[in-house]
Amino acid sequence: MEANRLLLLTHYSTCLGANNSMLNLILGLQRLGYVCHVVLPQAGPFSDKLAEQQIPHSFIPFYPNTYRPWHPSRFRVRSYDAHNRQTALAALATLREAYPYDWVYSNSSVFNMGALLAAHFDLPHLWHVRELAALFYGYAFYPSKAAVRAQLQAAHQLICISKTVEQYLQSYFEATLPTAVLFDAIHHKDPAAATPIPKQQPLTAPKLLTVGSLHPNKQHHVAIRAVAALRQQFPDIQLSIAGTGRPLYYWRLKLLIARLGLQRQVHLLGHVNDMPALYQAHDLVIMPSRGEGLGRVTLEAMLHQRLVIGYNHSGTAELLEHNERGLLYDDDAGLVAAIQQACTQPEQRQRILEQAQTWVLAHFHEDQYAQAFQTFLQ
Repeated sequence: MEANRLLLLTHYSTCLGANNSMLNLILGLQRLGYVCHVVLPQAGPFSDKLAEQQIPHSFIPFYPNTYRPWHPSRFRVRSYDAHNRQTALAALATLREAYPYDWVYSNSSVFNMGALLAAHFDLPHLWHVRELAALFYGYAFYPSKAAVRAQLQAAHQLICISKTVEQYLQSYFEATLPTAVLFDAIHHKDPAAATPIPKQQPLTAPKLLTVGSLHPNKQHHVAIRAVAALRQQFPDIQLSIAGTGRPLYYWRLKLLIARLGLQRQVHLLGHVNDMPALYQAHDLVIMPSRGEGLGRVTLEAMLHQRLVIGYNHSGTAELLEHNERGLLYDDDAGLVAAIQQACTQPEQRQRILEQAQTWVLAHFHEDQYAQAFQTFLQ
């Protein structure tokens, strides 16, 4: 293998979906003989996880080139860009003397540091596009949409985590781009070793779970309203919301819970480290987000034998074939009906859980992921 050293860039240091997926990729690539070195802006839970896995990494501060036009970040993005081009590029050049990497990999579309670095050293750039940044989060790109379009077109490969992301990218940037779709991996289990699913029973006191950053587009408030609508039918219904994020949205959820009188039914958990235990403590997982690039939570829930009820849009709709791998809904009333269906039809829930677990085990393995990714390196 001639070119087998990758420098992987990520712009944050917590253990959220994009970083967890990158870790799955690295572990699979290492088993294929690739050498990986990760650069992140500062220490944090993700660098701790890298250290546990003995994956080399460095801390070099760099910044996104995206901003919200209505947010104070718009006043800082020019200085961020100057820092990236001067201080960060110089530090990455020094790192290359110690670690002569052959490929540059970017783990998100919200920063262009990898594009700048690849152009500086004339190296191939693999750019992983994971989010619908402009469409659902209102991001704009610095210095301009046209400039970022040129950087995307110059990439060796744009790797989209779903068909939804690929279509968004081509449409938003109004260009033919070097895209390919590659679903993330979430496990390294034997695909043939499905865990038997216990016989399902009717749920009279359903425990619901939503997971995601506290952002209006994640639509946790829709799940709260569904609990209010179901409280008479299921007096002991519970909803847990795991995640941190925007303070204003957090208080919006708190006020909604108080206004609906759901303080005993709805629980804001904050960040949760032990996700397998969280899934096991709940009966159904609700994915109300209207802008999922793919939906790692959806896949993890399916792997952990929890039925997912998801909004019929974007990456969630790609993963959940209605009544086959989960349940889909189109509006608030549809969510209420889907929860009722899941609670009162245990035979259907049993069938969906079995099909979903088998599908995830077969299609989202680390080694399959790394082997497919390897084709971009040849």
